[in-house]
Amino acid sequence: MLIPEALITEAAACVQRLQQQGLKVSFAESCTGGLLAFVFSCVPGVSNVLFSSVVTYAIRSKHSILGVPQQEIDKYGVVSEEIAGMMAENVLKTLEDVDIAVSITGIAGATAHFTSQAPAVMDPETGVVHIGLAKRGSKAQTFRHDWEHLTRFEVQKAVVQKAIGLLALAASSQAQLGC
Repeated sequence: MLIPEALITEAAACVQRLQQQGLKVSFAESCTGGLLAFVFSCVPGVSNVLFSSVVTYAIRSKHSILGVPQQEIDKYGVVSEEIAGMMAENVLKTLEDVDIAVSITGIAGATAHFTSQAPAVMDPETGVVHIGLAKRGSKAQTFRHDWEHLTRFEVQKAVVQKAIGLLALAASSQAQLGC
C-alpha cells in the first residue's frame, strides 16, 4: 500500500496555506486510522501547523477521549454527521491552541463487523464516511461521502484527499465550504 505522491503534494499545499494564515490544526480520526495525520507528517514544516492527532477507532473512545456524550452516540449512531460534528467541536473545546479541527468517522471497508457489544452503530453502509470540520468560533460543518464500491484503502485515501481539500478551503480567508 503506497501513499500517492499527489496526496502528499496536496497536503503540502494545505500546510503552506495554514502557515500563511497562522493556523493550528488537530485531527480526530476513526476509519482512516491516522492516515490523515501520517500524510501531513510527510510534509516538511508541518510542526508549525499540526498541533495534535488522535485515533478514536473504538466507539467508546469517542466518548472517553473526545467527550462525545454516549447518549448522542446511542441516538445517532457513531457513523453520522452529528457525531462527526461533535468530534470536531470537542477537539476545539479541549485544545485552546487549535484553530481548526477535522474529524472523520465512517466504515471504510466490508470487513467491518458489529456485534451486540457495539449497539450504538445503526446499520451503517460500508463506504459511508462523515467528515467534520470546526473552526474556532463557528459551528462544525459536516460532509457525507459514499464510496461503497472502493476497497478499504481506496476509501481511506479518498477520505484523506477530501479532508485535505476541505481543510485547505477552511484555511482560506472566509471561504465557504462545499461538498
